[in-house]
Amino acid sequence: MHRWAVGQSVVVTSSTYNMQQAEVATIAGISPDRLTLTLTSPLAYAHEGLVKRYPGARDAVDLRVEVGMLSSNIIITAADGAQTRGSGGEMFGCALAVSGASTAQLDNVAFQYIGQYGVAPGLLFTSLTSSNRSSLTPGGTALTNSALLYGMDTLVALRGTRASAPVTLSGNVLLHGYDASMVEVSTPGNTVQGNLALGLVKEMVRRTQDMSTIAVFDIRVQPNFVTANTAAGSERMGFLLAGPSCSTSSTLFRNNTAHSALAGLWLRASDAAVAEGCTGLFNFTTFLTWDFGVITTRGLPTSANFTGLVVADTKHVGLLPLFAPGMWDKFQLQLSESTFIGHSRPAVCTACTSISSAGRDTGCPSKLSAQSYNQGLPFTPSVGFVAAAFAMVWTIGPERKAWDGQMGYSTVHGASFVTNTTFADFGGSAGCG
Repeated sequence: MHRWAVGQSVVVTSSTYNMQQAEVATIAGISPDRLTLTLTSPLAYAHEGLVKRYPGARDAVDLRVEVGMLSSNIIITAADGAQTRGSGGEMFGCALAVSGASTAQLDNVAFQYIGQYGVAPGLLFTSLTSSNRSSLTPGGTALTNSALLYGMDTLVALRGTRASAPVTLSGNVLLHGYDASMVEVSTPGNTVQGNLALGLVKEMVRRTQDMSTIAVFDIRVQPNFVTANTAAGSERMGFLLAGPSCSTSSTLFRNNTAHSALAGLWLRASDAAVAEGCTGLFNFTTFLTWDFGVITTRGLPTSANFTGLVVADTKHVGLLPLFAPGMWDKFQLQLSESTFIGHSRPAVCTACTSISSAGRDTGCPSKLSAQSYNQGLPFTPSVGFVAAAFAMVWTIGPERKAWDGQMGYSTVHGASFVTNTTFADFGGSAGCG
């Protein structure tokens, strides 16, 4: 908070299923201890700061909204960005590319109206070589403490080969992405830490057969060091993750959070996980998701070990682990030290009681998938964990097919083991399902 000053802009994230209840505000005052901001005008929606503890649970359920800085004294923007990104605009903004032996260390910069739809990300770090470090830039290429606003394609992408030099993305705020993953990581060895990203829009006009899958954070390869990031609003996924191997999961992907999305995390298996035979997920929190908290659509081709999950306020199912073994494989799921909460507070039940076009509550998701559950009343009761399912083939997922449709032979080999895990506040048919 040491960077915050009167007159600067901040974003306050949503406390409902609707990511569009995030609000941008201006700071009018800062308390002497720098823990409280006074804004120039009241916020339109309630934004909660709840931390809830359950007896016996390893972790508290942290449901606090986030506040992110959007201002900087250095601004890189498209001159006609607002018009270009507006209704009927050509979605063609400014872009910055860093490649080869180049080095960029960008700190406290605001990028606005960036990316060119279907052509170029806003910030592209591609095919960087190990020679991009010098005495002036010993840390290599980095984007830190910056704001990326109003994307017209992917906001920041790390691309190249497995030999590409690593990049650091740390302490950034990303607001508003359009029809492409906001952060794309396609090379190994990078550090993605402490970033806040929200507001990913999925274009659905003439897209009912769309095969593309988008997420706020799209981590496509391992190893990458992805820690303490928050995906705070998406019309599809919070995270799309090529999961690390079980032996490396606590190092490579930990303490990340997703909320106000259709699904918090779609987990796949990385090459390293397949080689080890086990995909890991460690200390992941997700809440206020409409369809799933964590799902493994298309099925994991490995066993799995999930530790320290916190899943709350999912409208449909909190955790649905699907596996795709061979005919004679014996896969298993180990779930431990986790917490599943049905409805953490009354406001979850009242946020979205009607989702029809004739009477849609403002706390409902801004846009559902064609494959979403609970598209109309009556809503089904929330379920925390559905025991792992094992089949040789599963549907490919939205938009064309269901999240979780079984297509192949259902094998008899497979087991789920659940230990030291808390389930609370599931009302069943008497709840606010």
